[in-house]
Amino acid sequence: MMMRMAMLFLLPCAIVVCCCGCKTTTQPAPATEERFPDIHKLKEWLRVVVSREATTDDVQKQVIAAIRADPSRSILVLCPMLGDEAEGASVRMGAAWALGMLGDKRAVIALVDALRYTPAGIPLAASEALGKIDDPEVLTRLVKIYRGHDRALSANAGVALASLHQKAFVPQLIAFLKHEDVDMRAIAARALGSIESKDAVAALIEALDDQNEGVVMFAAQALGKIGDPAALVPLNIVAQEAKDAFVKKYAQDAIEQINRLKESV
Repeated sequence: MMMRMAMLFLLPCAIVVCCCGCKTTTQPAPATEERFPDIHKLKEWLRVVVSREATTDDVQKQVIAAIRADPSRSILVLCPMLGDEAEGASVRMGAAWALGMLGDKRAVIALVDALRYTPAGIPLAASEALGKIDDPEVLTRLVKIYRGHDRALSANAGVALASLHQKAFVPQLIAFLKHEDVDMRAIAARALGSIESKDAVAALIEALDDQNEGVVMFAAQALGKIGDPAALVPLNIVAQEAKDAFVKKYAQDAIEQINRLKESV
């Protein structure tokens, strides 16, 4: 349980970074056409995207244009890259990023399988990609893995669940705020904060009364991101009455975030 919760707090804002220390020595020339590149060129682009070199933004645009121009071929090329240990970690992470940008349901199984792979950057990139795909099967598969007996894989599934971005998942995530598993409640609160749906405000306010401090912190954080003034009074109560210093801090930060949003309107 502690491992799963810790993974949530360590979840980075931007997944696609090179956490394996790999670098490219050459920069690919930008493509001039929105067509699917040859495999060698595509791999060069993926390395640059992950390494975040100076040309990253331009290369990202080229990759997105190319894969969206031919989704079927993209699935056939990118999915096998995820599990190909002969490829460098940067290419495999880049493939996960690209599949997320594509958002095609046909990539779900391959991305779920990638939660098992090493190094750690690959499951993290796959988690972020899964969060971008609007398919109920994503939630079904991740919950099943999360409830499994493989602790490391379960933790990766928890990170993926917390990375969900699609509003279609909001009703199910709201229901998870009542789940008997405390980690599932925390995951739901974290994910609802990522989605920033006002439909979740009432449920998140109720979650501020959760007996688990981690759930309360994620609920407060989510309410701050959503920015609905209706959360100010309950957040103030938490900020004043919570015994835990971290809970107080999360509530105070959420209050400040909502007030800033009010002032900017």
